[in-house]
Amino acid sequence: SGWVAASTLAGNRMDTELVNVGASIDAITTEFMRDLAVYKLEDIAQFVAGVDVVNEHETGAEENRVNFRGMQLGGREVAQSSRNFFPWFTPTDSYNIDRIDFSKGSNSLIYGDSIPGGMANSYTKRPRFQNSGAFTARYDSFGSYRAQFDVNRRLHDRVAVRLNLVERDDQSYLDHAHSSLRALHGAATYRPFRSTQVRF
Repeated sequence: SGWVAASTLAGNRMDTELVNVGASIDAITTEFMRDLAVYKLEDIAQFVAGVDVVNEHETGAEENRVNFRGMQLGGREVAQSSRNFFPWFTPTDSYNIDRIDFSKGSNSLIYGDSIPGGMANSYTKRPRFQNSGAFTARYDSFGSYRAQFDVNRRLHDRVAVRLNLVERDDQSYLDHAHSSLRALHGAATYRPFRSTQVRF
């Protein structure tokens, strides 16, 4: 709960307590990301030991800015992160992410095409069977701004939906150096039986 994550799927694809996983994993929760106002994978990775981030003004690429234990990709086309254990080449923003697990070390090779240094796996937000909503707005230096909307609704005892929206524009002290994102993410959960869920 809160900043503390007690379990992970990264060790063996089953919900396992972190203390019982034989690998180095840092779990970053949504509460941590929200409280520290970090929204991009590159910003989040700066809080993880053994991971370094290339400054966005020192590279022309959106990808491959996160390096585990100093290991570069070496010209091989691999994803810098994964989403729900599938390779993810698009930059990661936390507007539709519940948490990110940073798996460090060669065991990351067991779960997909990755570099021996490690892999960051993000888990998308799932609908929950309770009504909730949140809105975040911020305005930063150099004209940067962010607006984010997250609403979850229980439509029925067996159906729940969730909608996430974001619009952001990150400006810089350098002219014409900025990144922006306008995105929509929807998810639905159907629970036909008490212990069975189908997610879309």
